[in-house]
Amino acid sequence: MASGIPHSVSSTTSIMDMDQFARKACGPGDMHDLVTPPLLQTELEGFYQGDPQSSAAASLLRFLSALDTLLALPVESLGVSTSQIRILWKLFFVEQALFIAQTPSPDVDLIQKFTPDKHPSEMLDDASMLRVATGQSKLGPLAALEHRKLGPLQWWLAAGIITNGRAMQRQDIYNSVLQLFAEQQDRTLLPSSQTEPTQAAGQHTSNFDFFADSPTPTGTEANTFGAGSVGQNSAPATPPMVGNAAVTAHRGIASPWLAPREFRGEISWRIGDMNQLVDDLLHWPSGQSVPDALIWEHPAMHGCLVDVNGRAPQFQAGYVHF
Repeated sequence: MASGIPHSVSSTTSIMDMDQFARKACGPGDMHDLVTPPLLQTELEGFYQGDPQSSAAASLLRFLSALDTLLALPVESLGVSTSQIRILWKLFFVEQALFIAQTPSPDVDLIQKFTPDKHPSEMLDDASMLRVATGQSKLGPLAALEHRKLGPLQWWLAAGIITNGRAMQRQDIYNSVLQLFAEQQDRTLLPSSQTEPTQAAGQHTSNFDFFADSPTPTGTEANTFGAGSVGQNSAPATPPMVGNAAVTAHRGIASPWLAPREFRGEISWRIGDMNQLVDDLLHWPSGQSVPDALIWEHPAMHGCLVDVNGRAPQFQAGYVHF
């Protein structure tokens, strides 16, 4: 198997960890398998049947992740053909059908408006309407927290392969995950003097979540609602609506807690173990609402990186927003 591991990746993240994350995203099959709608449906059905308790959440997060990717696709005037875009939409229709089957949702009527015989421009219009209707503040933060339990063939991570004019293989998804690691590590290793504060605040977009994806540390820190976990924090707040994915992709993750214009200060985090935070949120008691404030405690929701040990760096930063 071709590893495809970039040489620029730091020892901070082990090659073994990277391979594990990439393998979960692409699935256990042959790396030369073509990613097609029938293959996607077969593997996802097996995944959901194997973990029925998580199938509703996983199908929802997959649906939203794929939807955000489609909303950010280049338009046909940039050279992307209708047939190329339609391939991605066919993969999306599989995600949509399984999401509807796995998840009771009040938005099903809107979701079912997508049909395979539509022109891509119509699809994008409907997708934008759906994204507004479902609400970024209601669903987006959960989609941003992690990818480790989303199952095989996370094809949206390699959507650029299709738009470049060739078929997508399982290997492309694997390589895309490794490339995300490399990009994140490069940003983490940059000295603060080489990066302007305003750039550091907004340069990271939708691919931050793999560093929140490492296994939960052992010891006292891994105790449920242990020291520094979400059990000690509760301040319900509703984050404002974030724009569609096409805008967000260029502006970074918007935060409801940004300070006034031209503010500069030290960023610190109240929760010491971000992996524990993610684990607690994923195992929140059934039937109880997760306070929005706890979701927004995760640095990734503000465009900030988290290392594989669940630690967020403390650093000086500034914001200039209009």
